[in-house]
Amino acid sequence: MVHFSYSAGFTPAVIQVLEVKGVRRPEIKGAAILFVAGVAKEFFIDDKPSFKDITINFAGCIAGIYLNRLILKVYNKNHGKKQANPYPINQP
Repeated sequence: MVHFSYSAGFTPAVIQVLEVKGVRRPEIKGAAILFVAGVAKEFFIDDKPSFKDITINFAGCIAGIYLNRLILKVYNKNHGKKQANPYPINQP
């Protein structure tokens, strides 16, 4: 459950950082960054890599993409305008 939570929780943050930087396809690249970090952790830090944990990391990254979309949808609905980045990192 920890693997899923970390992946789902940090994916929206990485997506928004990439979007602020103007990277093309930030959702795909942000999820890929978190997934690769999870795989690297399994192979380099853990004694025995678990493919179950890798699968759960992948599912968390996908959930993070949809969580990011939900955050943007709620933000845009509450503020009545289309703004791509509601996070403080993008505010002047």
